[in-house]
Amino acid sequence: MTQTLLINFEFEELNAAVLANAQIYLYKKKHPETKIFVLAPAQFAKFYYHADKLFIFSNEKVKRYSKILEYKPIGLQQKLYRFREKIYALASRFNLCRNFFYKAVFRTPRQNKFYIRSGLEGRLIKKASNLFGGKLSYIRINVYWDLVKMKALRPDLNAWFIDRFSDLYKMISEGAVYQFDNNKKKSAVLKCVLRTRNFKNKAVEHNSKAEVLKPLVECLLKKGVVVENIGVPHMPLDIKHKNYLEYSHNMSIEEEFIYCGLADCVILTAEAGLFTGFAATNLPLVQYDNEWSADHIGIELFGARQKAGLRSLDVRSFLAGKNFDEAAEQIIKFSQQDILSAPCSASTQDIVDLGMVQ
Repeated sequence: MTQTLLINFEFEELNAAVLANAQIYLYKKKHPETKIFVLAPAQFAKFYYHADKLFIFSNEKVKRYSKILEYKPIGLQQKLYRFREKIYALASRFNLCRNFFYKAVFRTPRQNKFYIRSGLEGRLIKKASNLFGGKLSYIRINVYWDLVKMKALRPDLNAWFIDRFSDLYKMISEGAVYQFDNNKKKSAVLKCVLRTRNFKNKAVEHNSKAEVLKPLVECLLKKGVVVENIGVPHMPLDIKHKNYLEYSHNMSIEEEFIYCGLADCVILTAEAGLFTGFAATNLPLVQYDNEWSADHIGIELFGARQKAGLRSLDVRSFLAGKNFDEAAEQIIKFSQQDILSAPCSASTQDIVDLGMVQ
């Protein structure tokens, strides 16, 4: 008997959508009879490429999601969130109806403000149910909800990270990643997309390091490579060159994947900046710094990519020795290689547009 579950975009870090997609993949491997639908903003829907159906929507407040990411609760809102967190932690400690308390009280500040208290959640569920032709079995997810086991977890953030990144590692290592047709003709001029990060308030310690990237880009430019520096927002590098472009973009994730797929490689940080999402594609990636997950929880997504036969290049040793010229040479050789795609097992998706939902 087919079961249908509806889950939500979490209104949290975009990495959460990537991790949820890996959980959808693993759950459907165990329960192929179950259909999983996702409510997601149109610009982020393609993170969930293992879902069976996407109910996409537009909303004025999520047009520039960076503003939501910068949100921090203050005053009464912060106290209320901490109070909810303590109630859930207490219930979890004594294993008291954990699923009930999770659904009743647990939520993160961003999800609470922009998704629940705004009334957006209720309107989306109603609209999706009407279009589906009946009531959908809805589960509101966020951190500490395990989609594979379909149950709430104890509030242990480190254990949660280990479990979720392990799920993502498994999905990537099995080649179940977002796929592009990479059999394009090689251009005489190589083009690299450089993804940078430059937040004002949110985890600024993970912003891109201009002192490393600027000399690397200058070496690439001297060797005739076109470099396009993009981000949400991007990190300016103060470079003036006919083959260099930089801007903060407002592309959907699908558009950004396609845009990067037209380049010969993507240079990106593995510390933050949505590395998880790009690691789960067959795009050729260049690593120039350490992975957050490798350093903090011992899970190396570049290792998962290698296991799946996905193309990656590590230039950290050259940059550490300030050998920017050799790093540029390695990137050029890497970009000139023929590209082989890994096998794909992503589901065929049905997309339903709910339109503008306020």
